[in-house]
Amino acid sequence: MKTAVSNKQFRFYLKIGLGYLLLWLFVDLVSETHTFFPRAANETWKAVYLVAVNYLFFEFVLPRLSRKKILLSFILGASSLISSSTYEAVSKCFLFVRQSSAIK
Repeated sequence: MKTAVSNKQFRFYLKIGLGYLLLWLFVDLVSETHTFFPRAANETWKAVYLVAVNYLFFEFVLPRLSRKKILLSFILGASSLISSSTYEAVSKCFLFVRQSSAIK
């Protein structure tokens, strides 16, 4: 009997998520000891979200995509990242120019 959620696969994603959560918590404990507990709550939610998104993507979305759709998705995603990073770089450049001209 096949279930919608395979226990073996789901346990694998939980173990990976727990490993990343422990790593993130250790880094926060070492680097920011005075704000550890708020950061721990934030890291826990981040790990839960990432495990859920990764599970859904790798188990349901990716197997249903063809090579052509994967390539198209990659191109659209890359162009979106490039355009957003270019926008941020240009806006920071104009902000720097505006601030430096106001100083003079």
